Amino acid sequence: MPVLFYRRDRYGWRVVWPLSALLTVQHADQWHDYSMTVESTPEAWAAVVRERENVTTEVANA
Repeated sequence: MPVLFYRRDRYGWRVVWPLSALLTVQHADQWHDYSMTVESTPEAWAAVVRERENVTTEVANA
């Protein structure tokens, strides 16, 4: 999943990632536009990545 971490001076870290990461079926053309992204904390992004990995593992083991 493409992701951008950034930090402005004197501010905390922020993360920009594609909203399509939450979709079951993904296509590259679903996240080519900035309007289809999410800006969050690194902790929120990590929670999504962990959940996505759990779902992927469960499906693969089924």
